[in-house]
Amino acid sequence: MPGASKARPLGNALAELRITAELSSAAAAENLEIGEGNLCDIECGTVQASTQLLANMARLYHASPLLVVKAYLADRRV
Repeated sequence: MPGASKARPLGNALAELRITAELSSAAAAENLEIGEGNLCDIECGTVQASTQLLANMARLYHASPLLVVKAYLADRRV
């Protein structure tokens, strides 16, 4: 579509961190020991994540825990 905006969809801050870490959703889910569908639901903000899972995401994504929590909360607000 000509002139269509390429703005990021809302509710994807955690997914952006994962992509920046160059991980597919399947690889991230496997490393986090959760289902890929569960990871997608967390990234979309429709399912809650435990603090332990958020800490594991920070380690896996090579991001600060604070950044992961901020991304998680941003996704939950959308």
